[in-house]
Amino acid sequence: MQDYLTITWMILSTLITMLSIVGVGAFFILKLSIKKMSVFELFMSSIFAGMALFSFYIFFLSTLKVFRYDFVFYLKIVGFVIFLKIFIKNFGKIKNMMYKKKFVILSFFTLFLFFTLSTVSNVLIHGDAKQYNLAFPWLMSVTGHLVNNDTLLHNGTYISFDILYLSIGDLRDLLYRPDLIDKIKLFDSNAAFLLPLSIYMLSRRLEISEKASLLASFAILTIGSINNWGEIKNDIFSSAIGISSLCFILIASKTKDHKILFLASFIAGWAVSVKLTNAIILVLPFFYLYLIGFFSKKYIFISILTGMLPLLPWMLYAYHGTGSLISPELIKLPPEINYWWGVRNANGLPHGMITAINYFEPILMNSYKISGNDSIGVFSLLSIVVSLLYIMRVIYLKEFNMNSIILISVMIWFFIFYIMRYDNRFLSRYIIAPLSIFIIYAISYLEQLAGKYKNILIFFLCSLIAYCSFNKDNARRLNDIAKILNVTEMQKQKLSDLDSYEKPYKYLNAIRKNGEAVAVNEHTILFVNPPFYNLNPLHAINLNLYRMSQHDIKKYIEQKNIKYFIFRKINSWGYDNINNYVMECTDLIKPFDNGNLNLLRVKDNCNV
Repeated sequence: MQDYLTITWMILSTLITMLSIVGVGAFFILKLSIKKMSVFELFMSSIFAGMALFSFYIFFLSTLKVFRYDFVFYLKIVGFVIFLKIFIKNFGKIKNMMYKKKFVILSFFTLFLFFTLSTVSNVLIHGDAKQYNLAFPWLMSVTGHLVNNDTLLHNGTYISFDILYLSIGDLRDLLYRPDLIDKIKLFDSNAAFLLPLSIYMLSRRLEISEKASLLASFAILTIGSINNWGEIKNDIFSSAIGISSLCFILIASKTKDHKILFLASFIAGWAVSVKLTNAIILVLPFFYLYLIGFFSKKYIFISILTGMLPLLPWMLYAYHGTGSLISPELIKLPPEINYWWGVRNANGLPHGMITAINYFEPILMNSYKISGNDSIGVFSLLSIVVSLLYIMRVIYLKEFNMNSIILISVMIWFFIFYIMRYDNRFLSRYIIAPLSIFIIYAISYLEQLAGKYKNILIFFLCSLIAYCSFNKDNARRLNDIAKILNVTEMQKQKLSDLDSYEKPYKYLNAIRKNGEAVAVNEHTILFVNPPFYNLNPLHAINLNLYRMSQHDIKKYIEQKNIKYFIFRKINSWGYDNINNYVMECTDLIKPFDNGNLNLLRVKDNCNV
């Protein structure tokens, strides 16, 4: 019983954090006195605005080098009080709305439970989280500031969503408090849940029926690339905020309300700071909105400034850390690193138009296997076809409006991404937003064509989505949920899995002396206290280990006072120099993860 109460409290405490964020966002949204948005749209805008403001707050505390969890905790209290005040004041309206929409709310609650319970019952953390998404926020909690280290991948730029993990608790205790990992995973799951909500919001604004909009939301279960749900990876959330940004642009175009334009700009700006590729799907709709003459030049200028407000701090930080305003883009890689990235990302396909056409379906459906890729699912593939037919109709009839511009913009990004990636590391998790929007527009177009046969269409789509949802990822989630029936054994297994990951770092902390630096490589940054240096040759761009001899590496390690290595075994991508140094100049202290991860000590005397 105690274990069930613990799980319930973890879920509730994470939701309280989310509601605190909503409270802060709602405080400012309500000040705008927007009249032409639904309660649900105001709620969604409050979530994203609140997240952006929390992110701002943490960012500036970190740049001032005074970050402490206490400061975030105080803001959480204020936000939750504001939320309760707004909720109590509008309880009657909210109650009536919930009664009218009880089927929709019950449907989403079921989906929420499905993802929440499957998240809390497993201990999976994405490898990128250990290198980036969770590693950087953890380092901020340890040091009290944003960490600048030019050996790290992307140097910690554009982590405006990731730093929200610092709102969950004091991450300095993360190594010794497994419950914090669970809470962060649940927060990530809650944030990811904004994807089906965003799909529903955009669907309703496109005047799709309520049932069809729900189907579009549930169709995410057919997309294989959502399999990282709750694994502390921001691809699903970035898709949610990208879709919501498009929805707010659509609302601004329909209502011609300048306040909604400013709101859309602010949320879009933060969406880009979360994931730079969101800019690609947002630029064309904004240009169209500015050009059609709905808003004066003054409002357009204010809109642009409002959009830059949440983005500019991260651009300046990226420039300070990497020399590029939009790092990791526009960074000139040394030829050796550029070459080995190409080798690493190669998928065995030759470059050429014939290859791109012939392998379109195999790549998207993952029948041609590419490391890290997932199938987009049959339903998404069919949605791409229907969306293309819709665009052809729009072009033929010249029916250009914001509805069609959004789809055209997303389709352009989809094909740009495919052309750029078909012959290297194609990862479908980067196109979750386009796939979701294709689903929305495909259902919208089919509903228009169905006419009086809408109910038959809904039944057919419901059956098809249900069939396509029976995939291995959802089967795994159901299996994870089943583990809760034996909660004691589940908790023991989770603790064992976490301990196996944390053990090398606890061992290192026990023997490491103050000032001794550590060398790390692939997915090994989380829980390594500074000073440390990433000796992954693909990541350490300025260091360029490919040009360094073993003698140069030895000299660098002595200069940086590196005494320990915590290294994963990597035998490809031209790592010979650093691997040879490790073999010659380090002693094995202890192997972990069945010998795949080794803790090593640098020899006092090594002649290389």
